[in-house]
Amino acid sequence: MPEICIFDPSSKYGNGIYSFMVPGSDSGVLVCEFGGETMEELKSQGRVSPEAFLCPWEEAEAHSLGLARQRYCKGPERVSRERWWELLEVMPPARWRSLPGGEIFMVAEPIASDLYRFGVRIGEEYFSIVEDCDIEDSRLIDLCKAEVPGQ
Repeated sequence: MPEICIFDPSSKYGNGIYSFMVPGSDSGVLVCEFGGETMEELKSQGRVSPEAFLCPWEEAEAHSLGLARQRYCKGPERVSRERWWELLEVMPPARWRSLPGGEIFMVAEPIASDLYRFGVRIGEEYFSIVEDCDIEDSRLIDLCKAEVPGQ
């Protein structure tokens, strides 16, 4: 039997995955591994939203990444030079490159799953952007250049 999770798209928890479900004492009934409540009980207690549903772990991971992208990937955000340097110096960058048209670095700690914060500098314009760790450096530059007048 695959591992079954509760996924709650309205969750106050960052990734939307509430808990695993395990077989209860009644045959065929799944209960929360922490507390032993059924899904209906969790909903009636307000511990998960009415939109919460059960799904296999692999599906929950995919939903979680989609939720994280919706919450955190908002496009380039202008930041001050000081904030850009703060992001750069908080820990050694996982990626740091100077390219024609700009400079990028990736903050080493993930925001969620494979989503990371990047610092991008185009001339004297500074940006922060959350994207997938596999995004091409040139794509980051292009996304931020679109925010700079005359570029």
